[in-house]
Amino acid sequence: MITREPLARTVAHHYDARDTVACFLLSAVRQLEAAGLTLFYSEDLDAYDAINRTLRGRWFATMPMFDPDLYPNGKSFWIGAFSGNELVFIVAERLYLWPDTDLKHACESMELYYEEPEAKALSTEACQCTAPSAPTISGRVTLTGGFWIDHNWRHGKGVRGLAGIGTRLSRALGLLKWQPHYNFAVIDRPLVDKGTAERYGYYRVEHSVLWTGNYYGIDYEMALCWTDTAEIVRDFAGLMCLEDIVRLPRANPSLGLVSRS
Repeated sequence: MITREPLARTVAHHYDARDTVACFLLSAVRQLEAAGLTLFYSEDLDAYDAINRTLRGRWFATMPMFDPDLYPNGKSFWIGAFSGNELVFIVAERLYLWPDTDLKHACESMELYYEEPEAKALSTEACQCTAPSAPTISGRVTLTGGFWIDHNWRHGKGVRGLAGIGTRLSRALGLLKWQPHYNFAVIDRPLVDKGTAERYGYYRVEHSVLWTGNYYGIDYEMALCWTDTAEIVRDFAGLMCLEDIVRLPRANPSLGLVSRS
């Protein structure tokens, strides 16, 4: 049985609605509900993985950091949006605690992917991180990832801009729950080249994170897409209407041009 609860209840019961981020979350959820969607929150990674397995062929296998067998402990959650019984999108969030280390080390030691890399990572597996800011990303850090959206909803059915809305919902709840110093995602290079990072709300994009010899049998070249707490709050402060997300420019004027190091 999937252990989950309505996202609006999670936010309303645990956070101050006067807070900028909580206000954005509640406003976004209510607008999505008015459009006919139901949103749930869950910390059950077994349920997340089970959903992933029903979508094989339409979604790649669960990433290791959200796989309950490969990263069973620590703090994580997922958000799912449904139209009736139909899954519209799903996104996950994980908290990392790096008081004495950083994102570059976590990538290259494989601790980003696995709770026990020595026991769980393949002998062929490696990750090289050359993104310039990676050594500075430390402390309390959240990852937004494991995102899937139904093809029809991505391309015009129902609510516009759902990819940018869904990833922001996850990042916002992660900020409320864990007060991270930084948030990041690693996004495939071809998607970054199409503007996906900016649609997800990341305006700092650096190359690269190269993950090879993994379970997928595919060498992934990904970009590090990141933001900090102040930028997250500033982003949400002006997004009380979901149409604001759809209308966002590709480069955030408050940050200048998108960084593509």
